[in-house]
Amino acid sequence: MKRNIAFAIALALILGGAVMQASAQPTATFDEFKTAFVDFSDALAGTLNLNSTIGNTWSDGWIGGFPHFGAGLALGYTFAGKDASQALVSAIGQTLPSELENLGVPIPAVAATAKIGLPFLPVDVGLKAGIIPQSVGDKLEGLYGVKTDYKNVGISLRGALVKEKLILPEISLGVSGNYLTGKVSAPVGSSQQLTVPTGESLTFTQPNVALEWETKTLDLNLQVSKKILLILTPYAGVGYTIGSSDVKGGLQSSYVYNDGGTGTTEADFLAALESQGYDVSSTGFLYSTTSKEPTFRIYGGLSLNILVALDLQMMYVPATKNLGGSLTARIQL
Repeated sequence: MKRNIAFAIALALILGGAVMQASAQPTATFDEFKTAFVDFSDALAGTLNLNSTIGNTWSDGWIGGFPHFGAGLALGYTFAGKDASQALVSAIGQTLPSELENLGVPIPAVAATAKIGLPFLPVDVGLKAGIIPQSVGDKLEGLYGVKTDYKNVGISLRGALVKEKLILPEISLGVSGNYLTGKVSAPVGSSQQLTVPTGESLTFTQPNVALEWETKTLDLNLQVSKKILLILTPYAGVGYTIGSSDVKGGLQSSYVYNDGGTGTTEADFLAALESQGYDVSSTGFLYSTTSKEPTFRIYGGLSLNILVALDLQMMYVPATKNLGGSLTARIQL
């Protein structure tokens, strides 16, 4: 089971050399990388907003009053924009596999999720938490060279605006607070060279592509659901997510500095890069950016409720065309 999880995550972390095709000794400018990364981070922030909501919405908009409760496990992916993803990987001499050209870079999501109804009010409260276990992370690194870290926590409150009756659907309103953080790095298999227009450059030998993120969001959602034949529950809703995403990305490896004949010292060159937002050290560099763009999404799905509820959900952000999906298996009483 753990091997299957590790393999699925490794495929998702598409920046890894195990699943990307590398060109020989690619060369780009720092400005090209910066432009590509800023565009990608905006797309990634949108998918992180989407990712942070996984596990909050269930097919039932409200599980019922106390002592009704439910608990389960949610697994899913959300995808960064295809154009921004392709531009970033091109800037570091890579290409996206054909299977992901129309989707973009996938970000995995995992969370244990639970909800319990409150007494006297048509309201339930939920908690979720997810990590990539150390044992899975170690196996990923051993099998594919992919290093990962992932944490996802949240709390939600949902209330029934209209209770389900005969032909009436259930209409609910929910709010959730979410915190998401993660890291991924993977080898790219060839040296990378980044330059500035005046000629100075850094050459990274066999680097790792590194990506880090931290997202804090507040999400509101409105949902309609209706039970059919007691075992099927189709549902649809809209959500609006606000928050902040800090994203860092770059190359991790030892580097060699070349002044390009300008006479600029390495110290002055690195100081100039740091003044532009690059975090440069003896082990590589990261460029960081922050996005606070809100996200409006449409979502819908269907659950099959026989002993265990299997809940399949799809999500879509019209503004960025970001996609996402999740599968939740839960017991609900």
